[in-house]
Amino acid sequence: MAASDSTDETDSAPLDSRELDHLRSQVSAMPPRLSLMGGLIAVAVGLGMVIASPELHDYWSLFGFGVLFLIGLLMTLSIYHDQQALRADLAGGVKLWRDGYVHALWTSEDSDTGRTHYSVEIAIDPRPDSDPDPQSPMSFRVPSACYGAVAQGDRVRIAFTPRQAVLLNLINGNYEYIILDGHGKIISSSPDATAGKTRPG
Repeated sequence: MAASDSTDETDSAPLDSRELDHLRSQVSAMPPRLSLMGGLIAVAVGLGMVIASPELHDYWSLFGFGVLFLIGLLMTLSIYHDQQALRADLAGGVKLWRDGYVHALWTSEDSDTGRTHYSVEIAIDPRPDSDPDPQSPMSFRVPSACYGAVAQGDRVRIAFTPRQAVLLNLINGNYEYIILDGHGKIISSSPDATAGKTRPG
């Protein structure tokens, strides 16, 4: 889910070298427009082959190929938008800090590898200068230790990239979890830290 484009200085901080390296590692070598064009051409070629083959014109064949082409098109558009967002976040060089609360937690299992994935959903507090209607909660995949360090309803402070919404930090009281390093640490137990106002990194 894409985040707000706002980069208010009071609620943002520069990306550090570790965070920049992580984002760069996610950027594909192929420019987004080329990957989009390649995906669209592949879908168009497949569609043309089906149209040119009368034996594939029965209902179930058309339905099956239609679903496959739709999935291919959606995947192509998703990859394009993800890569565009990553490049925009790298160009901007900042992460946003926002306060909110843990709206939900859940796990899912990868059917291919059998690995369990852990996710948290954060409801961001409405900003005074924005639409009073709350935005949809933001979903993030997190390491298991971070998942175990929060509970539904906990007040938290999170840092994430503005466009791609990559979660980088999560502060729960005086406990900070650095997502990219995969570990947590106790930070200052001062009132500012407990209120989520410490901005490490």
